[in-house]
Amino acid sequence: PGTVLAKDGEVYLEDLDFRREEGADEWADFLSRQVFPDDPEWVSLFRERMAVVSDDVFGFLAETGTEVAARIRIDPVCRTVEGGALWYEESLPAETLMAGTVWCDRVYGQNGPSAGDLIRAFCARPLRCQLGGKATVGKGLVRLVFSGGEGR
Repeated sequence: PGTVLAKDGEVYLEDLDFRREEGADEWADFLSRQVFPDDPEWVSLFRERMAVVSDDVFGFLAETGTEVAARIRIDPVCRTVEGGALWYEESLPAETLMAGTVWCDRVYGQNGPSAGDLIRAFCARPLRCQLGGKATVGKGLVRLVFSGGEGR
């Protein structure tokens, strides 16, 4: 597939320059169809923008691309910063894709559904939810897409 990351064989990510190498197209095809199974437009966008980089490059991009915001809590009476009320929040870029495992190894109670039934119900379709973040600042909104797994 084509890419918007490379021009004349060069790839530019932040202030890093690379030579484009073959071999990532199969991964881009596989991942795009797993994450966006019913959305050809997003499949195409993902395939154009995916890059495979070394651990060192990923570490650099993750460190420099992660938003870090200083937050304070205001005392509602004095309208000044409360003592010790400074903290930092880190946010991943909005386009971040993460992978993980969902499992249920036991269900407590005698009359409840089985672990398999719970997993099948939970993973039946994509979910939109908020993990971490704060509702008041609109952070932590995620879309969960499930694929594969035992018993499927």
